[in-house]
Amino acid sequence: MNPPVRVKKERHHDDSPGSNTEHIEHAEHEHKDQSPVSWISSPMKSWDESSSSFSQRHEASTIELFFDLFFVANLSTFTIYHAIIDRSAFWSYVGFFIILWSTWFQIVLFDVRFATDSVWERGCKVVQFLVFIAIALVGYNFKVLDNDLVQSLDNEVFRTLCWTLLLSRLWLALQYLVVLVFAAFSRPRHSGLILPLSLSTGTFVIAGIVYGVLVAGLPPTSTHNGDVFGTWYGVIGFEFLSTMIISCVWRKLSFKKTHIGERMGLLCLIIIGEGVIGLTKTVIRTMGKNGVNFDGTAQIFCIILILVFIWMLYFDNLPKYHFNTIKQQFYVYLHLLLHLAILGVVEGAQHIAQAHYVLKSHGKIMDAVINYCVKQHLDEPGLTGPLNATIAYFKFYSSSESNATLPYISLALAKIGASTGVCSQANISDPQFAPLENEQIPLAFNDFLFYSLAALFQSLGIALPKGPKPPVRIALDTWRLVYTYFWSAIILLLGTLTICSLLARRNFRFDPPALVSIIPRIAMIFFAVGVLVAGLRSSTAGWHVDTFLDHYISGPWILPAVTLQLWVVLLGDRLSKSWRARRERLKYYSVSEQNEEARAALGGNGVRHDDCH
Repeated sequence: MNPPVRVKKERHHDDSPGSNTEHIEHAEHEHKDQSPVSWISSPMKSWDESSSSFSQRHEASTIELFFDLFFVANLSTFTIYHAIIDRSAFWSYVGFFIILWSTWFQIVLFDVRFATDSVWERGCKVVQFLVFIAIALVGYNFKVLDNDLVQSLDNEVFRTLCWTLLLSRLWLALQYLVVLVFAAFSRPRHSGLILPLSLSTGTFVIAGIVYGVLVAGLPPTSTHNGDVFGTWYGVIGFEFLSTMIISCVWRKLSFKKTHIGERMGLLCLIIIGEGVIGLTKTVIRTMGKNGVNFDGTAQIFCIILILVFIWMLYFDNLPKYHFNTIKQQFYVYLHLLLHLAILGVVEGAQHIAQAHYVLKSHGKIMDAVINYCVKQHLDEPGLTGPLNATIAYFKFYSSSESNATLPYISLALAKIGASTGVCSQANISDPQFAPLENEQIPLAFNDFLFYSLAALFQSLGIALPKGPKPPVRIALDTWRLVYTYFWSAIILLLGTLTICSLLARRNFRFDPPALVSIIPRIAMIFFAVGVLVAGLRSSTAGWHVDTFLDHYISGPWILPAVTLQLWVVLLGDRLSKSWRARRERLKYYSVSEQNEEARAALGGNGVRHDDCH
């Protein structure tokens, strides 16, 4: 058999280095780079005739990433000024996030389909930047359940937010109107886009009008603004349904050729990054004063694993293809709950670690009181000295907030020292003194324990809520709320991730590999529900620090349990993918063997051996 002849390809003159073709192409690129940005660009340039939809680009532009920075800045600022320590703070956080996210989302839906780089679009982005700065101003004083704040601010917070939302929606309507004009007068004329674009424009005009009516109808002062909140979130729901229905009915405005999935993923990454910022703060607050310890290090390590596992659960299952127009709409809109769940988990993990630090630290202070007062029955001058040394260990003076509480701690100790026989056996066993906790610590230590606990809260940048309950019970009630919303966020996270995973699969069927992935998710959801219900039921057991919830919050096992949950889900996903890949390989090898047998039967030349005789 002769060896194959290699034919040398001759280089054409025009393709050679330094040819006229290369110079022309280089000149065209240089001219494009040096040419100024057009004043306005037609969005119809991105119209894809093959798919009958808009296809601007396949990845986020730099100005879109720039815009996302304003979202994360708003979120970080609101987190700093709104620690979740009561129901009002929690619902304020959720309510503000929905307003912030929905405003960002509607802008993103426009950008991924129609936005092209021009002076007009850059000017629109400046207006949107101003909107987000105004939202940040509102967020500083945003409260949904605080009537005293409503009266003291004379509804100025709500009025400013209404003006901000009015501007953002009317400007979006103007942007849709510009696209409508280009679609109506372009050549060829896209008459099929006129009605859906008109409906999109009308949607945001209606939303802007409603916000304008709210501005005009708000009284100077009020004690109840439930109607305002209901209108806000009603309009947001109207916008969601309207844009979803329009994009589903008129597929020409769908997102199948856009990079909407990448934008959702980038925001997931930004929210996880918010957890990283909180993690660094937690490290400093819990171990920055007295050095590294095993307990604190284990908590931080678990938070890192939780962040990594959330990233893996989302991005390892991120669809890189168009799977279905209708399913894609639900997949995209479901990201509101997904992003809210991720935020709840990453922020809740920080608060759980801080709760463990506060309760463990305050436990040391209580142990000192029990040791020196209840057990040793010390009196002045030997009582307040050891207690002062215990307080000095926590270095409250290193934080301006907690340092402000030190004089009150000193005053409380001075009162204890001035009380004769406060820790005597007769005093402790006397029922009229109504011992503070578990029938051990006298009420004379109430102020000391309260202010020491307040200093621990303030060292974390959190104000201790006031109430008639004993100090430890106030702290546990605060962390009980954190416990509730943290496990609720875990349930929401696993649920939304599971639904998103199912929506993103083109031809899903409940075969064994799929069940290997779904069953661990469902099992971990039920586990989280069980832990949440057990904690809520034990919270009605009274004020004694002996319930399941109290021990679980003050113990170190919440974050390891969540870490193990997410690991089990990841393990199920990996086994499912490995099983499916193995089945595909076996199928491929089976087909290959059949082809080889067919070739052998044909004698390698397409003729059967039997036919040769």
